Amino acid sequence: MMSNFQIYKKILEKKADELLELINGPIFLARNYCAAGNEILVSDADDAVIFACDQDVDIIKGVEYQYWTNLLENHARTGDQLEKEESLGLGREFKALSEKIFNEKIIPAISGKGKKLDLPESLIDVAVGNFYIFLMNRVLLEEQSYFDEYLYVVYQKGGIPCGWKGSYPEGSMLVFSVS
Repeated sequence: MMSNFQIYKKILEKKADELLELINGPIFLARNYCAAGNEILVSDADDAVIFACDQDVDIIKGVEYQYWTNLLENHARTGDQLEKEESLGLGREFKALSEKIFNEKIIPAISGKGKKLDLPESLIDVAVGNFYIFLMNRVLLEEQSYFDEYLYVVYQKGGIPCGWKGSYPEGSMLVFSVS
């Protein structure tokens, strides 16, 4: 009988491969994004960096914009991930394996594609952070949140989620797209 570690190692490898398939595909980060009705397209990379990374976005761009990093952290579900890891007894070895796979496979794939498209490092970092959350949530949590799935679909369509206008969940996602 396989241990929890062996079972989740296989799940981790499978989910990492699924993410790499998206990252290495022709659409990821590289497509003229077609914004849905509730999305706002951001075409200027400098604006996208402000929306995605600047904690003073509400001062710089207007009070209707939320600090994106804070919104992402509030939806990361890291507490749920840790609880699941502990309940399964996965321990440090699983955490180390997860980080190794992420650091050696997923980060270089995202960074390489982002640099090839001349994206600002800050936007690449946002994508890297999102994909770590995608990986760990898909491995450890049975159901994905609406917010995570929304972010994932934006990446599938070639955009980079970079901010929120309004008070979440009301309002609109800001999406950067390479033109």
